Amino acid sequence: MGQVSWIHAGGGLAGVLAQPLHEPDSRGDDAQDGLQRKTGEAELDLVIAYLGSSKLLVLASIPVVSALVGWLTNWLAIKMTFYPVERVGPPLFGWQGIIPRNSERIAARTVRLVTGQLFRVDDVIDRVDPRRLAAELEPVYDSITDEIVEEVISTQSPAIWELTPRPLKEQVQQQVRRGLPDLVERIVGRREDLVELFDLEHLVLDNLTGQNKRLLNEMFLRCGRPEFRFIVRCGLYFGFLLGLLQSAVWVVAEAWWLLPVAGIIVGYLTNWIALKMIFRPLLPRRFLVVTYQGLFLRRQAEVSREYARLLAERIIIPQKIVDALVSGERAGRFIDLVHREVRRIVDEKTGLFRGVVLFAIGTASYAQMKERVTRKVVELIPRYTHRAEAYWREAMDLEETVFRRLSRLPPVEFEDVLHTCFKQDEWMLIAVGAVVGLVAGLLQALGLGLL
Repeated sequence: MGQVSWIHAGGGLAGVLAQPLHEPDSRGDDAQDGLQRKTGEAELDLVIAYLGSSKLLVLASIPVVSALVGWLTNWLAIKMTFYPVERVGPPLFGWQGIIPRNSERIAARTVRLVTGQLFRVDDVIDRVDPRRLAAELEPVYDSITDEIVEEVISTQSPAIWELTPRPLKEQVQQQVRRGLPDLVERIVGRREDLVELFDLEHLVLDNLTGQNKRLLNEMFLRCGRPEFRFIVRCGLYFGFLLGLLQSAVWVVAEAWWLLPVAGIIVGYLTNWIALKMIFRPLLPRRFLVVTYQGLFLRRQAEVSREYARLLAERIIIPQKIVDALVSGERAGRFIDLVHREVRRIVDEKTGLFRGVVLFAIGTASYAQMKERVTRKVVELIPRYTHRAEAYWREAMDLEETVFRRLSRLPPVEFEDVLHTCFKQDEWMLIAVGAVVGLVAGLLQALGLGLL
């Protein structure tokens, strides 16, 4: 048939079909039937012509592009939450991942959760048996003794040490060797002092900020990986459904500006809906035969296990605990504690020979030797901590402790474990979705030749 004009008052296919092709007449039933057949055939021809025109391309592309926009905006929102770790771009238009940019604030909230409800300093110190820890270090006492004797005692008064008979030197080494387990037990036994000296909050904060922002990223990615994947998939599904609705509107009213407007709506709604489905409702709700709860909250036990494992394996570990004691903000007070115990041990082990030692090297040199022993002990503590790490981990039982306490948190508190990473900047993620949807809609209109 001939070319069909598509310019009608109603606009679009609906407008075409709304136009009457023939005026009804007053003939008989046969004439009426013939008229109806012709009308149906004409309408069918119009539909075929519509489907064969470029209008179909627009109609078919709308849900596809809408699904892609939903997927892209949600995928981009997740990426922008975590990356880049360091700021890139010019001052006014640069970008840094939401979590790395707010690492101080987010880590501070994480610290409050960990130290306030999941794990206390007492759990680190009180669970360690001083005698058992001293026994775990037994294999390294000989090496420590050699280092103390060779680098401290022998160099304090080298001439006197050189003239000291070998049996007496061996006696000194034996006394040092016997004093090491006692020193370990006494230091670890000072529980109240260690609880005061160990800054658990600073340890956690230091491991999640500054150069350790990647670990903060890893914490949220590991705990929320299924939810983040859902957000991306949700954009695809909801984008397609919204695209079908947009197609229906397009049939009624064809206008190029509908594409960018719909892009804004799709980009905004897919992000908003996905975030709501993750965290709401907080408590299980029954709808007909279905019980529904926020996706993240339904996985409380699983998330608690992952969170506890990461804390136990990467953050609150024996080596970092020791490093915090010997080189943290309160290290000076810890060294004073060690020095007090070293003085007592040295005085006890010299025993009857103390007078001879004082006569040989002098009181000042004797005191200086104890200070040098203290510094050497503090230097050696981090080096040999790994020897007792297996027992220390077992004694703290960190993973199981955190898992039990975190899995029992009420939903309103558990939500913050993940939601805190972008709660304050949630509006930004949704706004980014709307902007990307706008750009995609304009590109779609341009690509289809509607602009």
